[in-house]
Amino acid sequence: MPERWINRLTVFAPQKQLRNFLKSPWDKRLRGRFWELRENMRTRVGWQFETESSPIPAIEALSRRWPKMVLIIEWDNETKRTLGLAKAKSGKLERFEVRY
Repeated sequence: MPERWINRLTVFAPQKQLRNFLKSPWDKRLRGRFWELRENMRTRVGWQFETESSPIPAIEALSRRWPKMVLIIEWDNETKRTLGLAKAKSGKLERFEVRY
């Protein structure tokens, strides 16, 4: 049985860079489904989506590709009963996880 990860991604970036990011095929790397736009501002945009595996490797890769952006991801893995929060910038990741 595949795992179920519920993710909330927020991206912070200068307006021009955020526009270029949104035009690129960035979301294919996350392999998400059931995408829902949560917020859309000039320098910030956020979504909620589901994946069958951890989105962390893809978030790290995106932050290396787009070094000026800050990516914040919150996740809830209902299979393993874990909640987490990570911040990625320039390929560096700060991460916290807790079991419930």
